[in-house]
Amino acid sequence: MTTLSILLALYFLPAFIASLRRKNQAGAIVALNLFLGWTLIGWVVALVMALWNDPQKSAAAQERGSAPAQPEG
Repeated sequence: MTTLSILLALYFLPAFIASLRRKNQAGAIVALNLFLGWTLIGWVVALVMALWNDPQKSAAAQERGSAPAQPEG
């Protein structure tokens, strides 16, 4: 039973990562993982999609990080 739990957790790892990272396409990643994860190629594609940075989130993070520093007065 423990082995089955570990295998299921590994199988759905891309779905868990997408959920934790609040991906825009989390539903697509879960569906891809569920239906094509068994092919290994589908699992790898789902994992890459889950780990890939969203363009909107990356741009927003860059804007926050590159704001000019306020002079201390």
